[in-house]
Amino acid sequence: WIEPVPPGQSTRGLTLRALATHSSGLPRETPAGSTEAAILKAIGSATMLFPQFASTAYSNLGVSLLGRTLQRATGGIDWETWVSEKIMAPLGMTRSGPCLRTAAEAANIIDGVTSDGTLVPRHFSNSSCCAWDAPAGSIFSTPADMAKWASFLSGVIAHPDVLDPASVLELRNTAVLQPDGISAVSGGTLETAFSHGRWTWNKLGCLDGYRSAVTVVPTLGLSVFAAAASTCDFFGDGDAVSFPIVSRLIPALEQVLSSRFDEEGLAPPWAREYVGRYCNGHADGTIHVALDAGKLTMPSQTDYSWMLLPHHTSADSYRMLMLEPSPTIRGCSSHDWPGAQLCHTSCFRLMTRGDCALLSFARNTSGHVTSLTMPGSGRTCKKE
Repeated sequence: WIEPVPPGQSTRGLTLRALATHSSGLPRETPAGSTEAAILKAIGSATMLFPQFASTAYSNLGVSLLGRTLQRATGGIDWETWVSEKIMAPLGMTRSGPCLRTAAEAANIIDGVTSDGTLVPRHFSNSSCCAWDAPAGSIFSTPADMAKWASFLSGVIAHPDVLDPASVLELRNTAVLQPDGISAVSGGTLETAFSHGRWTWNKLGCLDGYRSAVTVVPTLGLSVFAAAASTCDFFGDGDAVSFPIVSRLIPALEQVLSSRFDEEGLAPPWAREYVGRYCNGHADGTIHVALDAGKLTMPSQTDYSWMLLPHHTSADSYRMLMLEPSPTIRGCSSHDWPGAQLCHTSCFRLMTRGDCALLSFARNTSGHVTSLTMPGSGRTCKKE
């Protein structure tokens, strides 16, 4: 069938966000040209694949253009210097660089390997500058340095001098849906994918007999970098080296963390003070808080109930995590939707709407619990 064409024709130029999320509509590769002027002239006559933000298509050209545009925004500091001094140096990535520029740098890198076993030797520019399209794939690094970068992306470590923590979250969470309708591309050209109820952020690719990938799972503080001297796999998932590893690690790590949490005690010693009924005066406003086998819960009148987990904001603050629903509930089993390949019910354990995801208990001057408040929704229920 023929898909509908988006109505109207945009008259604005390409945005930086469109370049960063591979949603600009630019073709994949940078046109030939010996100077920036020649390359930009060729880009001006390029055929767009689609209107910007209508879809996504991986574009090395878009990423290169984004990197070189940085030079205009930084008062003339070239991309190579900015990456080296403003990102790699503060993060301690001492064995990384914007491209191979010296024999010493090339000596630390192994040769690539093609599908027939032919070695692809490393070349260096012998210049302080990199090729114009270097932002799209010329950076070199080591596993140790990539671990530092992945820790920064996942939020395990913070470096406000590199990027404000809120901007790191924006980088990850600003996303454009991909054509498959499931995955997306985030603001740092990271591709998102769902695994075992957890969002993962991935960057993968291949070049000159190499393939490498990094996957981060911020909600678990988990990140994996994997690389191999091996040929590319453009039309399969062979480049996704780290994602399959992470998909196997997530359940195991969750089990370890849950067991450790159970041993330490899910609920604080004063949790029994929360137990009771809370009402806001409306028929549907009654909330029950219970203590079940050491777990603080909110049993529901429906089949869905919630576990309350301590939150870092205060001793009386908690976040809500849905207890795994019974598989007999309509819609929670793949048997209800044959062929739909539904994910495990843990996919739905985090509340979609964030306004009620957190709650806190209030106390009077005597220290007794008097009410329950959901700050996001402004809902307050008095304890009966």
